[in-house]
Amino acid sequence: MKQQPQEGPPNYPNIFASPCICYAGSAYYANPKIDKQNSKKYQVVLGVSIDSALSVVIGAETIGAKGKFNICNHGQSNNELEYEIDNEDNVMITMVLLREK
Repeated sequence: MKQQPQEGPPNYPNIFASPCICYAGSAYYANPKIDKQNSKKYQVVLGVSIDSALSVVIGAETIGAKGKFNICNHGQSNNELEYEIDNEDNVMITMVLLREK
């Protein structure tokens, strides 16, 4: 496993994912958007498959969750909630989840 990267430049090219749908679906990462035609809020979360474990850095949560997502994450530690992927070729979108808020 690679070392945690230092702070990156403003347009950090990496992809961030989480094995916890509740965490990935938080408004911090998947900000709901308003449809101007019907005034409803929608949120989109992508389900992905990571092709190579060698391209992943596993890190702790960064949004101040403090254990909040452990219930829906089947006991996985908050130290394993964020996956940083350095090559988009190692990620395949497997589903698109659309939720009306």
